[in-house]
Amino acid sequence: MKTKYVLIFLVVSFFPCTIGCNSQEKMIKEKTAQLIGRWYAVKNPYHSMEFFQDYTLQYNGGDFANGLAGAWLLLDDGRVKVELSSLMGGKSMVLGSLNGNRLSMDIDDKEFFKMQDIDYFPLEEGVKKVYILETTINGEKKSQKMTSTVLPQQEIEGISVFPVVSVFLDSGEEHREFYIKSYDGIALAGEQKGTKNPIFYPKGDFIVKYPFVAGLSWDGVELIQPLINGDMVEDKIDWKYESVNDEVKIHNANYKTCLKIMSTRFHRKITFWLAPDVGMVKKSIDIMDGSVQMEFSLLR
Repeated sequence: MKTKYVLIFLVVSFFPCTIGCNSQEKMIKEKTAQLIGRWYAVKNPYHSMEFFQDYTLQYNGGDFANGLAGAWLLLDDGRVKVELSSLMGGKSMVLGSLNGNRLSMDIDDKEFFKMQDIDYFPLEEGVKKVYILETTINGEKKSQKMTSTVLPQQEIEGISVFPVVSVFLDSGEEHREFYIKSYDGIALAGEQKGTKNPIFYPKGDFIVKYPFVAGLSWDGVELIQPLINGDMVEDKIDWKYESVNDEVKIHNANYKTCLKIMSTRFHRKITFWLAPDVGMVKKSIDIMDGSVQMEFSLLR
C-alpha cells in the first residue's frame, strides 16, 4: 500500500506524556496512539474512546482478556494497527508503520492529521496577551484593557495544572483559571476570583476537545451560585465546534483556520475563536435576555 502521509515527531511535543514518562520513545508512541485514535474515532463515531498508558486505544468498553467485543489500537513491532475483536473472532487492520520518530500512515487523510497537531491553546509559561474588553449594559458601552499571562505550572491536590491570571487594568480585578491537559483535550479545572477561595471542578470543563471536527459536541459542567449567599450548584454546559476553519478579523489582524466554539450555559451563550499557535483571539458573551453583551478581542 502506498504511503499517504509521513509525520516526523520532534523531541518536544505539545501533548504531555503520562506520569513517569521520561523517554522520547514513549512520547512518540503515545503521540502515535493519540493521532491515529482521533482519526479512527471520527471515522467510527459510534465507538467511544479511552486511552491507556500502554499506548493502547480501547473502544466500546471491550476487554480483550475476557474475550468481549471491542477494538484496540496497537503498536506492534513497528506496525500501527487497529485490532478488532468479537465473540466470533477478530481481525487486524494495519494503518501504517512507526520507525524511530518517523510515522508513516497509509491513510489518505493528510489534512486531518495536520490539523490535529495544531496548538490552539498555548499554555507555555510566560505567554502574555493583551485584550480589549467591550461591555454593553442596557445599551451603554464601556471598554477597558485586560492582560492574560500563563504562570509557572504547579500542582494542586496532586494534579498538575497550568495557571492563567487575567488582570482588568481599569479596576485591578484579578481572575485566575487553572487548566489541565489530557489526551481528551484541555479542560478548565478550576478558577479563582480575586482573593476568594478557588473553586475546582471535579471532572473538569473541556474548553478544547479532540478531535477537531466541525459539529463535534460535548457536555461540561460549571459551579454557579443562583442565589446570593446560597450554595454552589452544578449547572450543565453544552459545547460544540461550530467551525474548524473560521476566519476572524480584529484590530487590523487576520486569523485564519480558527476554531469557533459555542457554549450554552446558565442564562448565557459564550462563543470562542481560537487561532493556531495563538489561542483565544475573540470571545463574546451574551446574556439570554439581551441586557448584557461582552466581547474580548486580542490586541497583541
